[in-house]
Amino acid sequence: MKARLLLIVCAPLLGCGKPVTAEECTQMLDRYVAQKFLSEPAIQARPEREKHEIVGARVRDNHARPDYRARHTECQRDVSRRQFTCAIDALNPDQWEGCLD
Repeated sequence: MKARLLLIVCAPLLGCGKPVTAEECTQMLDRYVAQKFLSEPAIQARPEREKHEIVGARVRDNHARPDYRARHTECQRDVSRRQFTCAIDALNPDQWEGCLD
């Protein structure tokens, strides 16, 4: 009875058990890549508009890498809803990485 009640309460409110989608994995991984590049001193020194253009290009280029595709597949298979939410809310790459430990 308690397990059924938990399921009824948990599922609609928290998305418990709802798998992370391919789109969400793309969003999560792109956020990490962007945060990593934006933390580089050479990128930080550039004007805001140029900075975001460079980072956007690097994020797009990253999609073609075999290791990115492998990580994307792993994300869909292994990342929990809680880990995803934590990573999306992370303010820097270290926090992002901590979400997946």
